[in-house]
Amino acid sequence: MSQWGLGLAGPILAVVMLGCLAVLGVMLARTKPPAVRPATTPAEVGSISPAEVSFITGDARLQPEAASATLLDLAARQVVEIEEIGPSLSLVHLRSGSATTELAEPEQLVMQRVARLAVDGAVATGALAEDTAGLNKWWTGFTQAVMTQCRDKGLCRARFTAANRATLSGASLVCGAAFGLLAWLVGLRAPGASDSGGAIGLGIVAGMLVFWGYSQLWGRFDRTVLTQAGAEAAAGWLATRGQLASDAHFRTLPAAAVTIWGRPMAYAAALGLTRAAVEGLPIARTADASHAWSDYSGLWRRVEVRYARSGVWWVLGQPLTVAWRGLVAAAFAGFWVWLGLLLARLVWPSLPSGVAAPAGWIVAGLIALATAGRGLVDLVTPQMLEGEIIRRISRLRPTSGGTKSSYYQWVAIDDGQSPRVRAYLCPDALWGAAAEGDVVQAVVYRHCRWIKQLTTVTPSRFRTSGADETPGITPPG
Repeated sequence: MSQWGLGLAGPILAVVMLGCLAVLGVMLARTKPPAVRPATTPAEVGSISPAEVSFITGDARLQPEAASATLLDLAARQVVEIEEIGPSLSLVHLRSGSATTELAEPEQLVMQRVARLAVDGAVATGALAEDTAGLNKWWTGFTQAVMTQCRDKGLCRARFTAANRATLSGASLVCGAAFGLLAWLVGLRAPGASDSGGAIGLGIVAGMLVFWGYSQLWGRFDRTVLTQAGAEAAAGWLATRGQLASDAHFRTLPAAAVTIWGRPMAYAAALGLTRAAVEGLPIARTADASHAWSDYSGLWRRVEVRYARSGVWWVLGQPLTVAWRGLVAAAFAGFWVWLGLLLARLVWPSLPSGVAAPAGWIVAGLIALATAGRGLVDLVTPQMLEGEIIRRISRLRPTSGGTKSSYYQWVAIDDGQSPRVRAYLCPDALWGAAAEGDVVQAVVYRHCRWIKQLTTVTPSRFRTSGADETPGITPPG
């Protein structure tokens, strides 16, 4: 293969890649789901089930409140009874004359889970969280049943059709084959290449990796989305949410209050408005640290809260602390690279000499730039953030070999600009004075995820003594 031919392969590969990305772009544009904006007319209670409301207002994803909302709806329809015995104890009673065969499949699944835990026809609401062995399987079945109902009613659809998937799979093959061919040509031209076996292996591996990467890329978009009818229904229920949210009682009502409030309370639960009632019915994962409702932008919307992974704790915190950790990590990494290359020359004398020290310095420099650099950049570029606290949670972090413990204390502030909100670590003094729902001004270090200063502008309308503590909620990671 001539040098001219190898040089021509690069531009051809670039054209192939741009073509494959263009195919994906066209598919995404043609299958884009309709936007959802709150309507002016609220939806009618009872038109669809609370679980279906949770699904369509959650961007075609079932929210954790859906199971509790379904149980509240069953209580409102007198299929079950929720009785408050005392401040910390309520019972769910199964009515002997209730015909569960007339219930929809998601409702039957909820009834089966309650019945499995009931003793003599009753179960304490707190005990609903005890049966965790089959929870994931049960939640998967419940989610599938709700999704099937929504699909049968024309509220949702699969984003990609079979033809779309076949086209994108073909693009994946083309991308993989093009990269594999280029890797094979490069392998043939590599210094010291004596046969084509290694080049063929390199081409196969490169092709398979690119095929997998492109397939993963378009696969991220291959999910259930709302139809136009689903978007219109969701818009009506967002209007209903705004109407229900005007009544602050919903937030603190216990589950047993459904006997007075009826089905509107079940729909309020599905829309994330009845925090106390949902937490009191832990039939599924009821506390979601990764999502929250916010009206700071003027319209109610569901916001995704993003946390840093616990495995990168050493690059989180005060900028100077992060910079010091980064320098220490760089020194250790550089030393071990230098030592490892020296030892490698003892085993393979053919390795070039004099590369150990430069390699160690290069690795140390890169790590220092990626870790210590972020702390120093944050130190000179703090940012002002104003918005509403939508999540305030703590997470246990074991230290010192598990003999001691400390906590990550996270605060997520919605500035009304994005559907994804970053959570920041917060010092003890600031964290203790904050509450969910407070409108605040904060000085933050974005890369180190640290809050330097937090000032309350408007206290939360829900602020009560200890009411905004969120024990037991653990962010992912």
